[in-house]
Amino acid sequence: MKKQVLSILQVNNDQYEQIVLDLYFKWCLSKSKNDKTLQKVLTCIPLFNWWYKQLQNLERKFVYEGIAFVNHINPETALDFYHSTTKDIMKLFSKPLIQHAYKQ
Repeated sequence: MKKQVLSILQVNNDQYEQIVLDLYFKWCLSKSKNDKTLQKVLTCIPLFNWWYKQLQNLERKFVYEGIAFVNHINPETALDFYHSTTKDIMKLFSKPLIQHAYKQ
């Protein structure tokens, strides 16, 4: 599925990783109280793994809805569509994993 996401977005693997990390950083910012908790949340591997699985679920929807547009939309429009499809990631929260991160 990642290959399809890359194809729709018209990006390479490094560019995709940057998009994902930027999104994760924004998500972590929204779940943190201060710089110290932000650092803890950012570096919590179990939390990132959970978050990335949630993102992959949203990316399935992106691929399902966007596969027909491969090579028919420009990269900026594809990225806007990706962000609108994955925006619900900001509403998700794993209380046990956030608490685990805070205790690190």
